[in-house]
Amino acid sequence: MTTGTYNPTNLLTQGISQGQTLTVKVGSHPAQIITFGSEPGQVSTLAQLQTATAALQHLVDPNFDRNNGMIMLTAANSTDSITIDGTALSKLGLSAGVTEPAQMSGTPPNPALANYRQISPMALAQIQAAAGAGGIDFLI
Repeated sequence: MTTGTYNPTNLLTQGISQGQTLTVKVGSHPAQIITFGSEPGQVSTLAQLQTATAALQHLVDPNFDRNNGMIMLTAANSTDSITIDGTALSKLGLSAGVTEPAQMSGTPPNPALANYRQISPMALAQIQAAAGAGGIDFLI
């Protein structure tokens, strides 16, 4: 091992307790629960949290970035809300709440943009609304 400073990777030594949870509910689908702990099927490391996040269903490319701690969730169905809850939220820097889908108005979305999944539906709606109002020029 090389001398240096290393960030901890074990969540249980960083304030998350055995049995605490992160709950994600997408639209009307059943809630999905990530349980933290050292028992089989539970999450105790950053790598395990990344794997558990990637396994969440009804989302487009769910992701937990181990480098910056950001959890990114986008509903696969643009009309679904995402509800976050659980007992480990404060330890993860999250707050319980519901993210509603963006309300579309005006010009229908450009189907060519629908394939760019790295743009969240909300951001895409804002870009399209600004473009429709003459606020953004697209070079195609």
